[in-house]
Amino acid sequence: MHYFREELTGCASWEQVFQCMDAWAPLIRHIFMRENLPFTAMAHMTEGTNVVFRVGDYVAKVFAPPASGFDTGVDYDAEVFGLRLAQSHGICAPKCIATGRVCDKYDFDYIIMDYVPGQDLHFAHAQLTEQEKFNIGQQLRAFSDKLNRPCEEFRPIHARRNWSRARQFTMCPPSFQAERAAYLATHQFSEDVFVHADLSNDNVLITPNKDICVIDFADAQLAPRSYDTALIVCEVFQFDHAYLRGFFGTWNTEELTEICLEGVLIHQFGGSFAREYFVTPEELASVAQLRNEIRKRLT
Repeated sequence: MHYFREELTGCASWEQVFQCMDAWAPLIRHIFMRENLPFTAMAHMTEGTNVVFRVGDYVAKVFAPPASGFDTGVDYDAEVFGLRLAQSHGICAPKCIATGRVCDKYDFDYIIMDYVPGQDLHFAHAQLTEQEKFNIGQQLRAFSDKLNRPCEEFRPIHARRNWSRARQFTMCPPSFQAERAAYLATHQFSEDVFVHADLSNDNVLITPNKDICVIDFADAQLAPRSYDTALIVCEVFQFDHAYLRGFFGTWNTEELTEICLEGVLIHQFGGSFAREYFVTPEELASVAQLRNEIRKRLT
């Protein structure tokens, strides 16, 4: 008898079931018994690609198997590596309690983490004072300084060798695509470091004490530091100067423009950032135009 009994036949079937508590409770209960952890009432967490539920003082994350239509094997390895790296460096991230694979109807990789109470920055932002935003900026700078360091290669996906993953840039006019290719071929990038790679305001938790905790390391990879910095400026801070002052202190607008430009151009979701904060990919005719749009947002 299987603990998970649903039939998975691709992405549509996964989307119907991955947030269904009744479908996952038997499997998650089994995992907790296997790890000698207390199983209590389950609660929903923020939706993503994988199965995530709160179970008392813990968070259970079960990764989508190949039958779901998603390839999450490398994501599981990256998240385990990232959580352990964060823990070893004293970085504000959930503590990894247990990891493993359970062979059921499908093979499921899982991670059990401690639960960190808090509200993601997307929702907390409106209630924060200017001083609290400044303090959060400082905390994220300390987080980045500890995290963005050289490390062993831990993932086959590598930003410097996988520029083509930024698929939304293919919607841009040929003139922009040619300029982007030339920029990536000739630009002098800094050394590759560990990057979180998905630093959005949904993945930064604000605790009741107004401390930060960064979650979801599944997209972590090796890349220039600008890969994370551009996300922090655009996605986490959304160009709010109170956060920026905490993170950078004082900054040179031209230098910060170039950092953000580099990060957007190399990022897997760079085309999405352009659409969200600057100009639609279809209207993006040149790298110079993107640079000017970034500069305007910063000033």
